[in-house]
Amino acid sequence: MHDGHIYVLNTNGIMECLELKTGKVKFSERVRGRGAKQESWSSMLLVGDRIFIPNQSGETIVLRARPKFELIRINPLDGTLTNCEPTNICGASELGNKTKNEPGNCG
Repeated sequence: MHDGHIYVLNTNGIMECLELKTGKVKFSERVRGRGAKQESWSSMLLVGDRIFIPNQSGETIVLRARPKFELIRINPLDGTLTNCEPTNICGASELGNKTKNEPGNCG
């Protein structure tokens, strides 16, 4: 949630922004990176006015948290399958990547 809006991402990569007061859909857009696997089983992370979305192609997609869809950039990571649990610890952003075969993976 940010500035009166909630952001929802389904596993197929469709993101919606809804106005909290009315439930009105402000946008519904496919969030696409450059890799072959566009699904996201990860949690999104909001830092300031930016939403960080890891996808299964090992990319992090960065969007502006506002009621109009705005892609800021696509950050390639290492290209491995990503089911990530991003965290915000003490104000510092960190993406903790747990791959499919690592112990403690939730995915």
